[in-house]
Amino acid sequence: MTDSFDEMTKCCGDCDCDCENQSDDKTDAGCRCTKDAAANAHTGGHFGCAEDSVAHGDSGCTCGCGEEGSGTSKGAGKKKGACCRSGDATEKGCPASRACDALSRFYRNHNTLFWLLAVGLPLLALVIGCIVRPEIFYDQFVWKFYWGPIVADGTGHPVSHNGVVASSGYNVVNTISWAVLMIGILVWLNKIFRRFSIKVDLRFIPGVVVYIVMGAILHVMEDSGMFLAPLKFFLITPLIYLEVAAVALLVLAVGILLGKAHARNRKVALIDWAGILVLANVAYLITYLNMPGQIIFMANPLVLLVASVPGFLMVFFRERKTGGMNPVHVMTAGGVVMLILQVYLVFHWMVIGKWAYTEGTHAWILLPVILGSAAITGAVYGIARALKKKHSGAAAYMMPLNLMMIFAQMTDAIASSMGIDFFPYSEKHVLPKMLIDFFEKLGLSLPATTAMMPFKFLIVMLVIYMIDVASKEEVKMYPNMVGLVKMAIIMLGIGPGIRNVVRLAMGV
Repeated sequence: MTDSFDEMTKCCGDCDCDCENQSDDKTDAGCRCTKDAAANAHTGGHFGCAEDSVAHGDSGCTCGCGEEGSGTSKGAGKKKGACCRSGDATEKGCPASRACDALSRFYRNHNTLFWLLAVGLPLLALVIGCIVRPEIFYDQFVWKFYWGPIVADGTGHPVSHNGVVASSGYNVVNTISWAVLMIGILVWLNKIFRRFSIKVDLRFIPGVVVYIVMGAILHVMEDSGMFLAPLKFFLITPLIYLEVAAVALLVLAVGILLGKAHARNRKVALIDWAGILVLANVAYLITYLNMPGQIIFMANPLVLLVASVPGFLMVFFRERKTGGMNPVHVMTAGGVVMLILQVYLVFHWMVIGKWAYTEGTHAWILLPVILGSAAITGAVYGIARALKKKHSGAAAYMMPLNLMMIFAQMTDAIASSMGIDFFPYSEKHVLPKMLIDFFEKLGLSLPATTAMMPFKFLIVMLVIYMIDVASKEEVKMYPNMVGLVKMAIIMLGIGPGIRNVVRLAMGV
C-alpha cells in the first residue's frame, strides 16, 4: 500500500469504519465498508450524511480521502472521513436530519455521559422521591413491585409494609424493568468485551454457564433454609444472578491481569493464580471458623481446598498447551471451583445429612428432566441434519450454541412442568403463568406441561430462525452482540431450569 492508504485509513477511522479488518476491497483510492460494517460504525458515530460526504454504492459505504479516483463526491475533499448510509446519497449530497446528526455526534463524543444521564437521572429522581414522599415512591412503587416480592419469596408468604401487600413472584412492572436492565447490561458488556478483545463464542459461553449453574444451586441452598434474613433476600432472583455476573466479571478481570503478567513472566503468572486460590481458601476458612449467624451450614473447608486443585490444573495445563494465559480459561476455572463446592452441598443434603426439615428427596427427578431435554435437542439435530441438503437453513439448528439454547430452554420447561403438574409448586413469571392459567381453565389435567413445553420450544426455534436463517448475513457483522443474546437465552433457560430440578430433587 502507498501512503494514501494510511491517510485513507485515518478517514475511515473518523467514522469508525475498520477498513483493514472489515473490508475485502482495499485499494489506494479508498476503502469500501459493507453496509453492516457502516451501520456498526454508526452505533458509535456518524448516522447521517453531510454535503461533503463520500459516495457509496448499494452494497455499502465507501470511505475515501477526496483523492482523484477515490469515488468521492465533489465536496469530499473539503471534509474527510464521512460515511453515507445506503440509499441516502444523491449527486448533491445526503439530506440527513441535522438534529439526528447532532445527537449521534453527541453520543459518539459523550456516550458515557449519555448513559449516566439516561440511567442516573431516573434513579436520582426515585431516590429523592423515596426521601421526600416515601409513602408514594417507596411504599407504592419500590416495595410493591421490587423489594416486597423478593422479601415475600424469601419468607414464603405475602408480606405487608405500611398497609401495602406484596406477593412472591414477578409482576408486569418488575418484569419489564429487569428485561430493560438485562438489555442495558448486554449492550454494556458488548462494549467492554470489544475493548478487551474478548469473543463471546463457544469457548466463552460454556464458562458463563458454569457460573449460572453455580448461582442456580446457590439459590436452592437459600430455598433449603441455609441462610437467614436479611442475607437470604440477596440470594433470590434476579439479585443472585446480578451478583453471580459480578463475580464472573471479577474473575475475568483477574484473568486479564494474569494474561498481562504472563506476557512479562510466565512463572509469576501461574504463581499469582495459585496465590489467589490460596487466599480464597484462607478467607473461606476464616468465615467457617467464625460462622456468621445468618448462615446455618457451611461445607468443610477441605472441600474447597480439593475443589481448588482442578481450578489450578485447568489453567496450568492450558498454559502449557497454548503458551499463554487466556482470561476466559481463568474465568471458567474459577467458576468450576465454586461449582464443585455447590455440587458438594447438594450431595451432602441428599446423602450425608440435612440442615433443615424436608418431607423427602426425589433424586429420580433428575433423570426425566435431563434425558427429556437431551432427547428433544437430539431430535432437532437429527432432523436438521437430514434436511440440510435440501434446506440450507436447517444447518442453523445444528450449531452448538443453538443446540445449547434448545437444551437450556427445554430443561426449564420440563422441570417447571413437572414441579407444577406433579408437585405443589407454582409459576412465578408473568407470561408463562397466564398461559398455564388459560390451559387450566380449559380443564386440562396437565396445564403446565401443555403450555410450557410447546411455548418454550417454539420460541427458541423462532429465535434461532430469526438470527441464523432470516438475518444470517446481517448478524455476521455483530458476532459478539449475537453471542451475548444467545448467552442470555441460555442463561434464562438453564438458570431457572437447574434451580427447579435441584429443588425438586432435594425436596425443598
